Amino acid sequence: MSDSAFRWLHLSDLHFGMKGQAPLWSNFKHHLYDDLPRLFELSGPWDIVIFSGDIVQKGAAEEFVGATAALLELWGRLAKLGCYGNPPRK
Repeated sequence: MSDSAFRWLHLSDLHFGMKGQAPLWSNFKHHLYDDLPRLFELSGPWDIVIFSGDIVQKGAAEEFVGATAALLELWGRLAKLGCYGNPPRK
């Protein structure tokens, strides 16, 4: 019997650039990166990672620079767990 499960990870509303967000992101990122290996162990590799909602707050260029750096760092963490595929485009 083949494994026909479809596994996904959903992240929403990062709101990069929101006023006062820097300490919140640092705290959230710490917990997210601690939880990812446990989630991966429970579910196996994700077939897709979904980012929904607002990635940035206002749409300013510098917000996208910060968001891109954070998403590339996250992608690196996912790759270390064994999730493969195309990295997000810069």
